Amino acid sequence: MVYGPPSSGKTLLALAASKTFTARGGVVYYLDSELKTSPEYVSPAVYSEVSDIGHLLNTLLEILKKVRYISPLLVIIDSISAVMHSLVLNHPDYAREKMHTLAHVVRKLNEGMVTVFITSWDLGGYHGKYLNPSLVLRTAKYHDGFRIVVEYGEDMLTPMEEYVPIEEVVSVALA
Repeated sequence: MVYGPPSSGKTLLALAASKTFTARGGVVYYLDSELKTSPEYVSPAVYSEVSDIGHLLNTLLEILKKVRYISPLLVIIDSISAVMHSLVLNHPDYAREKMHTLAHVVRKLNEGMVTVFITSWDLGGYHGKYLNPSLVLRTAKYHDGFRIVVEYGEDMLTPMEEYVPIEEVVSVALA
């Protein structure tokens, strides 16, 4: 899970992960809920626009059906906040139900050896309450680059911080 404020590099990291994963022979499904990423930037990943939580869950269930036939597989959800934020504010019980469903589907994908990369504006209870990611990164824009803080990682004793020049991320993400 990668979280941070707008323009803090979350989508660039997702695109870089997608490019790196496909370059190494993996298959990527890029689920764009903010509807802001151009499909040509995502190529050769499979790009899908998911405008609401129902569409996101249906797409994930379709991917789940294909898990045994595709390996290695990476699923990127950019961003969970875009489909959940208004639900949490306006329909909290419905949002809770959908987050439980999402958490169940993500667990099933993980059991099938699928890596799920989720971006979010904030953690908003996703980490720990619904999802249990093995890695949590916080991003922030910093002068001519990004600051990435690994806040949580399995078997990690203390948080770790890294400064990444913006050119490095952009060159991989837009390659």
